[in-house]
Amino acid sequence: MDKKTKRNFIIILLITFLVMILSFKNDYQNILGMFRNIDFRWFIVAVMIMVIYNLLDVYFFHYYFNKDSKIRKRKYTFRQALEVQQTGNFFSAITPFASGGQFAQVMLFSKQKITTEQSASVLMLSFISWQTVLVIFTSIALVAKYNHFAQIFSGIFRLVFIGYGINVIVIVGLFLAAFSEGFHRFIFNTLIPFLGKLHLFKNVVSKQEEAKDWLALFKQTFALLLNNKDILIRRVVLDTLKIFTFYSIPFFAAKALNIDIPFNRLLEIIVLSSFVFLIAAFIPIPGAAGGTEGTFLLLLGPIFGVGSASVMLLWRFLTYYLVMFVGFLFFANIKEMKADKKS
Repeated sequence: MDKKTKRNFIIILLITFLVMILSFKNDYQNILGMFRNIDFRWFIVAVMIMVIYNLLDVYFFHYYFNKDSKIRKRKYTFRQALEVQQTGNFFSAITPFASGGQFAQVMLFSKQKITTEQSASVLMLSFISWQTVLVIFTSIALVAKYNHFAQIFSGIFRLVFIGYGINVIVIVGLFLAAFSEGFHRFIFNTLIPFLGKLHLFKNVVSKQEEAKDWLALFKQTFALLLNNKDILIRRVVLDTLKIFTFYSIPFFAAKALNIDIPFNRLLEIIVLSSFVFLIAAFIPIPGAAGGTEGTFLLLLGPIFGVGSASVMLLWRFLTYYLVMFVGFLFFANIKEMKADKKS
């Protein structure tokens, strides 16, 4: 483990310790009591939902690379797909803005004899689909329930709109990158030279060439996504399922802690949970630690009442700390990485 990874681990642990202190400060007896009486049936349901959530991407990687005619002669195994997915989880968890996940996945794909073009293509495809589905889902939720949410969460709802707006800008940028030659010229002739003048990088020409290659690959990937209906439909269905599984975890965490939440509030909890991550996605700390927990309590606290701190702790354990730990175990035992260390 390199120094940067160790530093990020220490940051995460320190913030986790601080969050635990703040969470237990005023109500530690109630929190401990709720965890002592946890309903393991609902806890197992929550864990299984997280397993399903993770397996959706594993399935897609496995399907995509076995369908791809370029590598069809050698089977891409389910274990390889699982290792890539879990490696992405681990590095996303320990890097600011989850920025390290896809880079680590590209590295592991290369160890598995997948070309950079192929790995970048499937990751871009997944990112495009996820951003599109997420923006559509949150747009429907905001239109349908704007007055309700704006009235209850008048202050923090501005942050929800900022997060939503940034996601919309990202998806608009993706479509412009795929279809607009004028947008390409803006990047080559205006944006990159401007950033060069700010001394963000040394060689402007080199960056222009990198951008040209990236945009060409992006257009190719976007064309594949639009022209291959089978891949497109599967990816969109999987990302829709990912939204309804991952964002439902607070509901099942509450059930595990014996909080009586009716099922007719499940969709509301899914929507509010998605809002939590709209805000947390732009907190520049590994795992958005601290900000994620605080946002959760502000948005979902009114639903869970006196048990909100307990639900937050269990939800955070299931969706972040457990995911990070399992991802680390997979990454530490990947045979391709062990072979590199020995050589």
